Amino acid sequence: MGRVAGIAAAGLLGLVAALWTWTRPGDPALFPARAPGGVTVHILNNGFHTDLAVPRAALEAAGGPLADASRSLGPGDWVLIGWGDASFFVDTRPMEGRVADGLRAFFRPGNASVVMLDPETGDPSRRFPPGRL
Repeated sequence: MGRVAGIAAAGLLGLVAALWTWTRPGDPALFPARAPGGVTVHILNNGFHTDLAVPRAALEAAGGPLADASRSLGPGDWVLIGWGDASFFVDTRPMEGRVADGLRAFFRPGNASVVMLDPETGDPSRRFPPGRL
């Protein structure tokens, strides 16, 4: 009986997590923007993590600490900007061994966080095209 209860609890937890993180398509009337000018950015979502892809030239033209950080990165016309839990986000071990840490990062309030800047050499919109998921 204990094993069945454990499986049921895990299934219920999975269902709650799925419903909590459910996403819907955006409003097609809002894209593409009607006003000329501005900077094109991409929101990249692989179903687990979201990055903001910003043209490197726009970051560097704005000046300041983000421009300085962008100049220190490797080659690429785009910079992916991500944010996450300080220990979980930077850990490179396989996900299977980090479930407890992931749950802590997701549910425990007050966790330290980090910002990731990652240069991208190709077209970032090709990474996770709409409708792929």
